[in-house]
Amino acid sequence: MSTLLIKSGPHSLIGELGYDFTYLQPYVGDGYSIHSIRVALKYVLELSKTTKLAAGVEYLINLNKETGAPDPNDPTGVPAFQDHRVNGVVSLTTQVYDRLSLNLSWTGRYDARPNFATLPANVSPVPPAKGVFLRTFDSITQVQFVYTFG
Repeated sequence: MSTLLIKSGPHSLIGELGYDFTYLQPYVGDGYSIHSIRVALKYVLELSKTTKLAAGVEYLINLNKETGAPDPNDPTGVPAFQDHRVNGVVSLTTQVYDRLSLNLSWTGRYDARPNFATLPANVSPVPPAKGVFLRTFDSITQVQFVYTFG
């Protein structure tokens, strides 16, 4: 459910509340499902008729026990309400020419219970551990040209 919470001149604030279903199939082990409650906010500032700045944040928390998901504290999986995920995005979109736009964006992702990393053959973790987990934080920076048809 998405709702425009505030609209004042060039400023907009949109809120969302809902349910999210994710199915993960890791390289090693069985796949598993994550049922989550999702809360999100997005702010949009229209800098001009052809340029927009947007910033958003999304919070997800698992409702089910994630059997098959790696957890250093529980070998049977991640318990309910323990897999917190937060995603944040900041983007700037501007029209370059007619239907061609340029989008610059940065995304940050936090996962309290990341999956295992797959190490290359003959590589061992230092220091030795039962499992090597991916980082809890990751980010992506993108530069995209977008052409709108129609």
